[in-house]
Amino acid sequence: VTLLVTYLAFEGNWLIILGRAGLALVVALSIALLLSLYPQPDELFVSGRPAEDEPDVHHQHHNHAENETVSQPGERPDRSARVTGFNNFVTGTTGEFIEAVQIVLPGICLASLFQTAISSRIFLDLAQGPLLSALVFMLLAGLMSICSSADAFVALSFTSVSPTGSILAFLVFGPLVNLKTIFLYRLLLRWRTIAFIAVFCFSLILVLTLFLNLWVS
Repeated sequence: VTLLVTYLAFEGNWLIILGRAGLALVVALSIALLLSLYPQPDELFVSGRPAEDEPDVHHQHHNHAENETVSQPGERPDRSARVTGFNNFVTGTTGEFIEAVQIVLPGICLASLFQTAISSRIFLDLAQGPLLSALVFMLLAGLMSICSSADAFVALSFTSVSPTGSILAFLVFGPLVNLKTIFLYRLLLRWRTIAFIAVFCFSLILVLTLFLNLWVS
């Protein structure tokens, strides 16, 4: 969907389309490779509840099995089992939704505040030259936090004032690291892991798009 929208926005400019897909693939594979080489992967993630706080799932399951008849293969579960399953589904979904909203909401508020209180024209006036334009557009993409299915039309308005590499920096860095995704990453990752991902993505995209600005555009 993102590539299709990019195709429509840039009217079939294959340098932008393939450049976006290629850069995103290179960055994704690079960060995945580096993280896979980390000697203690568990340290990258937010730790769960202590083991002593976890409910005794095996014990509960054992008691549950003693009190209820287990359905045989091909046998439809009784009404109470279906109701229990549905209630568990609703409870789990609601809990996940509330937890995600609580974490992502600060990022959404910050992104909305930036979009309404600060004019992007300030950044456009600073976006001069192959290096500074790439830096400015990545910063702008991170602050605006636009959905990857719509950011191509925003980037299209920058084509008259910036080189191709800087446009790709906006399109690739924005969906990876922005005010909303940083808080969303926090659901699973530690802050130092998020910081590493952000710095690595920023550095790699800057180098690649600077090369494009100097040698391709």
